[in-house]
Amino acid sequence: MTLPSAASTVPAAVSATFKAAASLPTSSRPAAQQGAAAPPPPVAAPLRPTWLLDPPEPLASDAYGRPLHRGPLQLCSRAERIETGWFDGALARRDYHVALGSDRRLRWIFRERRGGAPAGEAGWFLHGWFG
Repeated sequence: MTLPSAASTVPAAVSATFKAAASLPTSSRPAAQQGAAAPPPPVAAPLRPTWLLDPPEPLASDAYGRPLHRGPLQLCSRAERIETGWFDGALARRDYHVALGSDRRLRWIFRERRGGAPAGEAGWFLHGWFG
């Protein structure tokens, strides 16, 4: 099955209208288009995994403190800091990352920040899997 090209699916009248508008001199264009600043680019929403683990699974670390899960993990994103619970006493202070394992699967991992974990529970955790 062959899909039609984009050019063949646009009616000729619409295509001609856009071409005519593009050829107008700047002074003929509406004032909103002349001196207006370009809108800011859309902000991408942070990635979220398809599957979440409850509770998160503790991960081992190598001698340098890097996370391990079935081998070394490569961090693919900068830290996304999530802090919650300051209003109800259930404090959670975490830095989340997207990490790639040696099996080429993406994981959502976090490192508990100081003051956000009970004694003995600080470190890296696996919190979810991407589809």
